[in-house]
Amino acid sequence: MQTPADERQVELGDDEQEGAAEEAPPADIEERLFLHERPDALGAAAREYQDAQLEGLLHQREQMVVERRNEAIRLLEDFVAHEPEQAVEMPDALLRLAELR
Repeated sequence: MQTPADERQVELGDDEQEGAAEEAPPADIEERLFLHERPDALGAAAREYQDAQLEGLLHQREQMVVERRNEAIRLLEDFVAHEPEQAVEMPDALLRLAELR
């Protein structure tokens, strides 16, 4: 059975902090999707900018889904390989593994 890792914090130097804010994915993608103005009141340049931002966010979301799915499959395969067949959780684990594959 897996135990959770201890939480830890990593400090960045001044040079690294400037670039890290731009490179890190947003904590809450949905929050960035909220439009403060009505779409019909926006100019063409603003619409193009928002469309580009939305495309980038959708691409990030798709990558996160793939990564999380692969991690879930790996964890379930590990569980199935190491737990006895009679384990109470085994039917649910096998069903979830089949759905993910």
